[in-house]
Amino acid sequence: MRDLGYDLVVVDDDFASLGTELAKISDGFEKRVTDYLDSLRRVTEAAIQEGEVAANLKVFLEQAALLKGEAGRLAVLTCRHLASFVSETDRADRNVY
Repeated sequence: MRDLGYDLVVVDDDFASLGTELAKISDGFEKRVTDYLDSLRRVTEAAIQEGEVAANLKVFLEQAALLKGEAGRLAVLTCRHLASFVSETDRADRNVY
């Protein structure tokens, strides 16, 4: 192994708090997506019901609905990677502890 000339310090708690913060951000994003989709539904159901604009809004609503759950899925995946990074770092440095 090559000496880098400095020590790399991994603070496990920072990764845990990052995961917690990411979960909060994800929850906020999901709420905003839900609110946005509700607004779009109200527009397509009550305000603009015919014509090209109505058809385009309905297609847009279908596509925007695909965002629902994505932030949560990405947050879970990222938290797994964070935990994996910490455990891999611990495993690699087991001779140091």
